[in-house]
Amino acid sequence: DSAGFQHVHGKRTANQAFLFRIDPLPAGRAMILVQSAIMPDWEYAFNNADYLLGGPPQVRDYTPSFHKGQLLRFRLLANATRKIDTKTRPDGTKSNGNRVPVDSDKLVDWLKAKGEKNGFNLFEDFLTIQTGFAVGYSDDDNPKRLFYARYEGRLQVTNIELLLDAVMSGIGPAKGFGFGLLSIAPMKG
Repeated sequence: DSAGFQHVHGKRTANQAFLFRIDPLPAGRAMILVQSAIMPDWEYAFNNADYLLGGPPQVRDYTPSFHKGQLLRFRLLANATRKIDTKTRPDGTKSNGNRVPVDSDKLVDWLKAKGEKNGFNLFEDFLTIQTGFAVGYSDDDNPKRLFYARYEGRLQVTNIELLLDAVMSGIGPAKGFGFGLLSIAPMKG
């Protein structure tokens, strides 16, 4: 029963937001990382699939804080795509074109541009990128092949408010399919 389920495509706010990402672990296992503005209803989320859980969900408060110029480690699983065939209609409204994967030689530029809009600079020397395709299902139950780029590296905070918004709202499209969650952590040592 999906009555009362808040659709994941809505605008994320301080009181209504969640993002998630599935991170691979050794031996073919996976960890689901969920960032939510409210306490998730885990019983509802796994009501017919609790056998998939390796243990009870672990919950921690998360209140990110950082300062301008701070260096942070980050991880981002992004649907690094661009739109093609976008057209302006006679009435001035735009029709979105199709999304296509960003070319592999442009993946760093894609993230640098996202960083400029989201309050951080990227350190290319410490960046790793893994690409692939995932399968997701939309409302019509048709499988959808989604391109991803898993970014890990270091960033520097240039605008605190923009970066806080990016952490809360995510980066890039396809958030409902597990993309866009920007995890940040202080540099070790």
